Amino acid sequence: MSRRQDIIDRARDALADPRKERYPDPRLDRLIDEAQVAIVRYARSLTTTIYLPLTVGVASYRAPSDSYLISRITYNAKALALKSHEEMDLLAIDWEDHLADDPQYIVYDKQDPRFFRVYPTPNAASANTNLYGLVAVTAPPPFGVIRFTPAGESLAISAYIDGDLLKPLQNTAGLATLKATSKCLQVYFIRRPLKVSETQDLEVLEAFDTAIKYYVVGAALRDDRDAQNRSLGNEELAKFSQELELAKQFAMTDNLAVDTQYDYQYQGVFHV
Repeated sequence: MSRRQDIIDRARDALADPRKERYPDPRLDRLIDEAQVAIVRYARSLTTTIYLPLTVGVASYRAPSDSYLISRITYNAKALALKSHEEMDLLAIDWEDHLADDPQYIVYDKQDPRFFRVYPTPNAASANTNLYGLVAVTAPPPFGVIRFTPAGESLAISAYIDGDLLKPLQNTAGLATLKATSKCLQVYFIRRPLKVSETQDLEVLEAFDTAIKYYVVGAALRDDRDAQNRSLGNEELAKFSQELELAKQFAMTDNLAVDTQYDYQYQGVFHV
């Protein structure tokens, strides 16, 4: 039995709805997804890293579309300070025109946290578009995201454009070979979990399953117009908060909070 189905069955027992007369599966799936997002926001349990090569004359970049929150960005193993546009305007009125070999700051976008600028704008000396190369690949894409296993291990490649899966590439089985480690940004971000379904199970750690069940039951009861059920729903949501704190402490031990972590090269850049 999948974790999703186990949570749904346990929730139906608590809701006294074994025949799905009041709460169809799609409704409970949406509540599970809401709980997963809340867990990711609170416990930051889905951490992903991308290696983003700098491009000459391009200052604006963005993380893949499944990114939820960029936690930090490093360059040559050193974290870059975050600056707002207002802070940069105080630094220099023409800061957007400045060029240099190495970035000093990351200028974040308040409207869309996936977008950011590097300051100063990379010049020719700081560009490196061959962070990872592939052996025995006939036609690697000129841009997009390439998922890979550690250097020297066999892999199959999928192409991503703007962080979204485009299509699996043909004849792309090969070996990942580390070509360079400098002149790139290492972007750490929290990604959104995939939506659950009959074919897609939960991505957050199993330690959160009880908390998710409490959320599903509580949110479902909160939908009811009956005052008593709404009150019971509040109690279940309170249990969700308590269980979430306990599960968070468990997930933090032995770096278990870094769930389904993978590294991939993000070659696509978008100048705004």
